[in-house]
Amino acid sequence: AAAQHARPPLLYCISMAAVLLSLAVVNFASQPDCTTATVRNLAPEGAILPTAEWGLGAATGDYVYVAGMRGIDQATNTLVPITGFANDTFAVEARVRKAYENMLLIAADAGAGVADCVRLVVFVTDMFPHRAAANRVTRALWGDGPYCPRTIVEVDALNQEDIFEVQGTFYTGSSGVIPLAPEGAILPTAEWGLGSSAGEYVFVAGMRGIDQETNTLIPIEGSTNDTFAVEARVRKAYENMQFIASAAGVDVVTDCVRTVVYVTDMFPHRAAANRVIREIWGDGPYCPRTIVEISALNQEDIFEVEGTFHKGPVTPLAPEGAILPTAEWG
Repeated sequence: AAAQHARPPLLYCISMAAVLLSLAVVNFASQPDCTTATVRNLAPEGAILPTAEWGLGAATGDYVYVAGMRGIDQATNTLVPITGFANDTFAVEARVRKAYENMLLIAADAGAGVADCVRLVVFVTDMFPHRAAANRVTRALWGDGPYCPRTIVEVDALNQEDIFEVQGTFYTGSSGVIPLAPEGAILPTAEWGLGSSAGEYVFVAGMRGIDQETNTLIPIEGSTNDTFAVEARVRKAYENMQFIASAAGVDVVTDCVRTVVYVTDMFPHRAAANRVIREIWGDGPYCPRTIVEISALNQEDIFEVEGTFHKGPVTPLAPEGAILPTAEWG
């Protein structure tokens, strides 16, 4: 593992901020106080070698963040071969398993294992076969659960024309990880959990507009590119996130530190999200938000939102000289 070095306070804080920014894709849950926490780069012996200017993982306080891992054989630093077609769920399984194993190897360098997982984000290039492979690998690694909260999205491409990538966040604190599955919530559709409470933070898996009474998607009365036709489903996604977060005692409005939104049609779905956010958050301050258009979601859905919350005061950041948000986000 990379050595930890003492730094003067100012340089130390600057260095920590740089690490957090460089690993933004890892869905960082928090930015610890520079005076009380350290950041340790994770590069354990036997891990894969980064293919460019990025690190494998970082640990700060009780939280561990692992970069997006792919199915790379660390002995050769090349991708595990696919024994058939990339749209064959069993042909890709060995590569998918290796991606998870690489993630867990790096997390273990900071003392984290499957029971310490608080969030997974999975990127695939073909939802149906690759998600099925991920489900089988998850069951092999996690057994009968409880399973880690997961968001899974289909994208057009990954590096090296790959088909699968998984990034993970873990918690190693003495209080442990508490799975969230409140009565009345939706039922997970496979090997993933709804949310987790870990230390000061609450992590909610990607939520879609599923009616918890029927565990089916809210109907869209019209075209999916009609912003008003999709609004009810978008609202239900936020309500599902809110319901799960509240089970850990946090308020979606005052305690939200980050949301990530995935849509399949940016203009109409973003507009619907903005209206729903205004309904829930009122005049703000609004939660920081990332919104991206992806190729597909599970069940051919159109909208998914994942949230991170803090069990304590949240200070909105809007420094003088910064950009102005273009809608309902901080």
